[in-house]
Amino acid sequence: MLEIYLIRHGETKSNVERRIQGQSDSLLTINGIKQSQLTAKKIKMIGINYILSSDLGRTKKTAKIIKKNCSCKIIFEKYLRELNMGILEGRMINSLNNIEKSWRNNLINGIPNYRIPQGESIEEITKRMFFILEKCYSFPKGSKLLLITHGIALNALFNYLLGRKYKKINGFQLENCSISKLDCIKKYYSKHFWSIKFIGDISHLSFF
Repeated sequence: MLEIYLIRHGETKSNVERRIQGQSDSLLTINGIKQSQLTAKKIKMIGINYILSSDLGRTKKTAKIIKKNCSCKIIFEKYLRELNMGILEGRMINSLNNIEKSWRNNLINGIPNYRIPQGESIEEITKRMFFILEKCYSFPKGSKLLLITHGIALNALFNYLLGRKYKKINGFQLENCSISKLDCIKKYYSKHFWSIKFIGDISHLSFF
């Protein structure tokens, strides 16, 4: 069996400011660094063999903090990046005009093939997230992998695995540095069967 642990990056300045990040970047806050340090202790207990991380700055920083407690190397993957939010990236949510709000709402509510100008659709992020998940099957049997990625990216993947592909993308409460888990149970007629064990666990942050 293959075990996959997935986490969202630590809290960023843009998270606190309610600023649209997408594939733009923002530094981890002091809280985000503490969250990552606590997550590192939990990950060490799990016994992770491999770390795959989005190559955006906030995930790279989270991954490097976690790596200090693990002996495994980090593999940076562009396919684990957050949804490209196009021309709205960097904007404060409360600064959007009515047209811009409708763009964001249409995307969040899962309108098929919808994208913000110069941005990416939910279909596109779902396909690249699932591509990485399937790629994980090439690691040795019995491996424990950690994927460090983003909130919308995780929502898109979980929706797809639950048969709700391209639906509303904020349906799961995924706090910064929350941990989720998938198991690959077996291979049958060239298909991998993924079982969701839990989503969005923050018990390791409860005393923070």
